[in-house]
Amino acid sequence: MSSSPDPADAVARSALVRRGQALTRATLAYNVLEGIVAVASALAAGSVALLGFGVDSFIEVAASAAPLWRPRADTHAGRRERVERRARRSTAER
Repeated sequence: MSSSPDPADAVARSALVRRGQALTRATLAYNVLEGIVAVASALAAGSVALLGFGVDSFIEVAASAAPLWRPRADTHAGRRERVERRARRSTAER
């Protein structure tokens, strides 16, 4: 007995992926703004700690970019595995 993918599951997954990507975009925008404000404030105040906080915000932006392109590869199994490996490497996950 073979099981075929349920179209309703695909639609639900697609909606969840879109919602996740929207939340990721909002987080990216916030982190970029946070980083700019923190770095500008650090330069104005001469604060190394604040500069580190700002740089960390940009590191979070780089790590958060992977969830935006990773789900797009779900349609092809070979591509999905290759992209998954690349996403894990880009976020330092082993």
